[in-house]
Amino acid sequence: MRLPLRHCLLIGTWLLSANAAEQSHGVQDVFPPLGNKIQRLRFHTGAAKNNQPEISPILPDIPGVSSDWFVAQWSQQQIIVPKAMRRFADETRDPRLGIAAYAFTSPDHHAHIWIYQSSGTDPVYELYEENGVLSDAGGSNIFLSANAGPGDSSLDQSVEYRVDAKLSKASVEYRTPTAKARGVVLGQVFTGFVIQFPNPETKKPSTLFLQIPHSASNAIADYRNCKGSDGSLTITSGTHLPGDEILEFAPSRGPLKRLRYSVNRYICDLITRPLQCKGRGAPTATTLMDNVKSFSDWKIKSIYVGLETEAQDVRPQADNKGLQGRVAVGLQISSLYVVRDQHEPFAPSDCARFR
Repeated sequence: MRLPLRHCLLIGTWLLSANAAEQSHGVQDVFPPLGNKIQRLRFHTGAAKNNQPEISPILPDIPGVSSDWFVAQWSQQQIIVPKAMRRFADETRDPRLGIAAYAFTSPDHHAHIWIYQSSGTDPVYELYEENGVLSDAGGSNIFLSANAGPGDSSLDQSVEYRVDAKLSKASVEYRTPTAKARGVVLGQVFTGFVIQFPNPETKKPSTLFLQIPHSASNAIADYRNCKGSDGSLTITSGTHLPGDEILEFAPSRGPLKRLRYSVNRYICDLITRPLQCKGRGAPTATTLMDNVKSFSDWKIKSIYVGLETEAQDVRPQADNKGLQGRVAVGLQISSLYVVRDQHEPFAPSDCARFR
């Protein structure tokens, strides 16, 4: 499973009342909850500014204040814009959810975000994309993303990621003999966390892109990449841990599934396995566990959840730059929370419980 690096560098059913009750008992939201109320989402322009996604100043015509969440969209030939919003468009009809209250679709209809809500339920956000391109920066992708809130986001407490999700659409077709094996035609769904931590050896600020796979059109394989520069590390880690559910790459007619993940468990998997790093000032091989004494300075900074597609290889070295197949993915998500239990401390020595 190939997960994007450059795009990363530029960037849990729980009702709100239940979540507020939890907070009064020492459970803290790391991110503004994506639940209860339809969010007045902000939209990425597809460009970067000061090494951050450039956000359009235009807000969609949805009641309320500007949301902390935004639609990130990278490597898109045509982007989704807030002014393209439609209300109750018949084409958005879903057999379980009905018609979307708000629909945003790209001009060429290759991507969309549709927002559904029935009375007494949390909103459901559908992200869809088809036939992206594979460049040196990775594939084309669309995410919902947010920065961590003002509270403590360190990993020295138990942190759980909760989201309800399913694939509403999923199809893949290969037109060349190597399109599947080379990953040129691929659809994948995942959640990513951006985590800042000190390099255990040099103590210099470093960045981890921790990615949790949910589904893929091809076999899901571990992806680990580490680069060093002047004593700082940039690590991308994507792995599926035993026991965590993978959604079948097929459209589901049932309800959304409740997915639950221990973020600490994924951190433990990273630091207890040897990691090969390249670049100036990086060790040739290291096991981070050897020097990590505490997670108090490991901070979750942002989250991105969504999908990536590619059906055409436009990298300079590609011998075939034409369309090598077709792929389409639709992801529905709801009731997304990342919660930190202030009554459950977590230290590197606690990683032993996951072995």
